[in-house]
Amino acid sequence: MSGEQNFWSRRRAAVEAEEAAEQAALEEQALSEQQAALEEKTDEELLVELNLPDPDSLKMGDDFTVFMSKAVPDRLRRRAQRLSVLDTVQRQMALVQRQAGYDDRQRLESHFEMVRDMERRLQNERLFDGTCLDTPPPPDQNPDHEDTMPEIARLQIDLMVMAMACDITRVGSIQFSNAKNHIRFPWLESLGDGHSLSHAGPSNNEAKDELTARETWMATKVKYLMDRLAQVPEGNGTMLDNTLIFWMNELSRGNIHSQVDMPFLLAGGAGGALRTGRLLQYDGDPHNNLLVSFLNIFGVETETFGDERFCTGPLTGLLG
Repeated sequence: MSGEQNFWSRRRAAVEAEEAAEQAALEEQALSEQQAALEEKTDEELLVELNLPDPDSLKMGDDFTVFMSKAVPDRLRRRAQRLSVLDTVQRQMALVQRQAGYDDRQRLESHFEMVRDMERRLQNERLFDGTCLDTPPPPDQNPDHEDTMPEIARLQIDLMVMAMACDITRVGSIQFSNAKNHIRFPWLESLGDGHSLSHAGPSNNEAKDELTARETWMATKVKYLMDRLAQVPEGNGTMLDNTLIFWMNELSRGNIHSQVDMPFLLAGGAGGALRTGRLLQYDGDPHNNLLVSFLNIFGVETETFGDERFCTGPLTGLLG
């Protein structure tokens, strides 16, 4: 009798487990359908429908539990949980500002505003196709995505300037594309492959026009970098006064891979070492001579850089 009871007990438990699993599956399906319907709505519509506060207005210590409901889409929940870096250091900020002098307070306010601005722009969901869902990385991820390159470039420059202003680093570099340069510039209506354009040669006027438009756009990024550096007070001037900017291409003529007559642009005051506003021309001087001049600007007393066969000393007439 006990064996028969055990059989029916196990059978009943199995049926109950099946029913529970089916119920859980139905609930999961209903939740998925609800989430899919919510994903089609804008964040503003969802906030009104679910009677939720603006997640971007939340501060340290506010109640976040209303965003923990299963009815709230993941993207809204993440926005609510995403605190500003500055919100986590409010007390320290207030203490430092009380103790700082007028000039230092102005510098701190400028720094905090730069941080806030970068946070707002880094949270711009347009860069991520309107969603912030966790998805597996796509195959062959292209870091030089043509659709977001203008905004990404500005953010990278801002982050670099911020890192220098905080003395996290004193050297930074920004590179557009790579040696193969298989990218387009759709926001300029320049849709040619960059590598093919560079190999077209100087007689191809259409290719020349596209390359000129791209170089002009890059020049605006150099100006943007200079403007951002000029906004950071440093000593009796700005960080631009104490920075050396070096803009270059790796080739002078792409169709023959020439490195003769390379155009280089230098900007910034380099701490007073560089006299700007000039066009200098050199006759066959090795590029390493320019790099030796950089070392001298940074206080490294040397006459050579790299292979001595291709270096004859610093460029004459360059330094202030």
